Amino acid sequence: RSCLRNAIELQRGKMVVEVVPAPATPLYQPLLHIDAETIALHLTRLDYVMFQGILLRDLLAAENTKRVAFIGRSTLITYWVAHDVVSEPDLTLRARVFRKFIEIA
Repeated sequence: RSCLRNAIELQRGKMVVEVVPAPATPLYQPLLHIDAETIALHLTRLDYVMFQGILLRDLLAAENTKRVAFIGRSTLITYWVAHDVVSEPDLTLRARVFRKFIEIA
């Protein structure tokens, strides 16, 4: 599944984190060619949509699917970054991917 589909499913209250083998063509290659600000903007928009649906009482509730989905999205982003950085065997490209995620952050 793509990160976008996972993000959409998290918005619906489902936590979907799948470990899949790295494809022959790395997923992050387009990432290196997209402006970091554009990626950050889209990630922020997705987070905003999820965050605006969380009320104060949702944060205080012991079991709340909205809060769990938001935490799950954070976990998904963390996994995405770690996976794309460490799955690159070439150190030069690994450094470029790492630098790109720093720019996005």
